Amino acid sequence: MEYKYWIYGLVVQSQIPLPELQIYDGTYRHKKDVRIYTKDMPKDIKEALDEGKDHCFKKDKIWFSIKDTATYYIKDIDCIEIEVFSEANEQSVKTFLLGSALGMLLIMRKSIAIHGGAVVINEKGIILTGDSGAGKSTLTAALREKGYDFLADDVSAIDKDENNNIVIMPGYPQQKLCSDAVDKFKYRNNSDIRKIDEGRDKYAIRINDNFRKTAVRLKAIYELITDDVDSVKLVKVTGKNKLITIFKNIFRFGLIDYIGMDPLYFRKCLQLAKNIETYRIIRPKEGYTVEKQIEVIESSISELVLQ
Repeated sequence: MEYKYWIYGLVVQSQIPLPELQIYDGTYRHKKDVRIYTKDMPKDIKEALDEGKDHCFKKDKIWFSIKDTATYYIKDIDCIEIEVFSEANEQSVKTFLLGSALGMLLIMRKSIAIHGGAVVINEKGIILTGDSGAGKSTLTAALREKGYDFLADDVSAIDKDENNNIVIMPGYPQQKLCSDAVDKFKYRNNSDIRKIDEGRDKYAIRINDNFRKTAVRLKAIYELITDDVDSVKLVKVTGKNKLITIFKNIFRFGLIDYIGMDPLYFRKCLQLAKNIETYRIIRPKEGYTVEKQIEVIESSISELVLQ
């Protein structure tokens, strides 16, 4: 049996059930189809695995293997083949598929994806990015709890609409949170929450109410940074530092170190840096400052006009 889903502007046809995703109902007419198959790996990949290798990142061949889970082969720009190991945990298989495998496929398709969450404030799309532990997911959840529409959790895919506007494509209606955030937002007894990572004490919660299912104009990128400061500060990023910030926060950007950066991909990054406002939110390393972070975001986004 095969299933059809809609994610990041792509129609995905999958042999693996992915109930986390939006079911594709034929509403969108897209040629950007991606197929996900479960099948044995080709002979050359099996031989590489037997030699102890666990990945290959080349322009013409990208695959990686996760111990006790699966091997993922990103075949061309429209196909992901997966060989699932007998001892695999179903949730782990899906985690690496929806994260690393799809992220690598987006790079192969020359689609920019920023590592971070996305929400909609007054019909203006924003992306919250930053290093692991910077507070992206907690801030995204707080904005969602405040009533702002949710677009994406960990990967914010960027495209252009029919009017050549830069837009954020919808991800899927689920957010991953650490145990502290689960307690902070009182999700512990929520029927839509489940544990997804024993090692890192991570949880996933289904977003049933305010998930935005359509693309939204991207107006600003906010990079979250922790530092030895006393209060939350907002700093506007300008010049070449905008491009540096984008490169730094592209999802699975390390893959480009292996396969090189396509000129078209580079031009897309330049256009993004030129047309989208970029800020740094610098917050204290200690203490809960999410409310203040929301204040500076709301203040800065109110000054941006949709043209």
